[in-house]
Amino acid sequence: MTSEEVVTPDRMNAFSDGVFAVIITILVLELRPPNEASFGALLQLWPTAISYAISYLFIAIVWVNHHHLLRFPDVATHRLIWGNFAHLFAVSLIPFATAWIARTRLGAVPVAFYAGDFFLVNATYLLLGEGSKAALEDLAVLVPASRAGSHDRPRDARLHGAADESHASAAGCRSYADSDRAVELLLEAGKSVSA
Repeated sequence: MTSEEVVTPDRMNAFSDGVFAVIITILVLELRPPNEASFGALLQLWPTAISYAISYLFIAIVWVNHHHLLRFPDVATHRLIWGNFAHLFAVSLIPFATAWIARTRLGAVPVAFYAGDFFLVNATYLLLGEGSKAALEDLAVLVPASRAGSHDRPRDARLHGAADESHASAAGCRSYADSDRAVELLLEAGKSVSA
């Protein structure tokens, strides 16, 4: 890839935003109103409501972190693009896992699959973070410092700071740890229902 062939990540970001929108749409389509007009009938839908709320929150956290991470690279490398596709694949399984745990009223295998998907989303986020960091390093090679353009900070400081912040974000995202706690709470709720 030469400096004339540098592809920006704007198109990838727009595609990712569209995928997140479709995922949330599919998630909400699983919500079905009760057949009766009573709060008792609505209360019977609690597994669906809880799994929907946790999944929606998790997808929101994932999108915010995805948006934060992809603001750093100025070039979309193959590694970054494929890391993004792997991450989006993992996120796209959330509506399926959510519907499964709701229909089985928090059955053990569906909840384990749901938790496994959360793990997969986190693992692919780390992969995406490494792709983001590699894209920044590739750009440092592709675009000489003399062609850096007009940035608020000097180009080298921007690249190194962004790479460090991007890597730190991928390695220890506090928001994902909070969503892991939500999965633990869901697992505990599943145990109390099956007991």
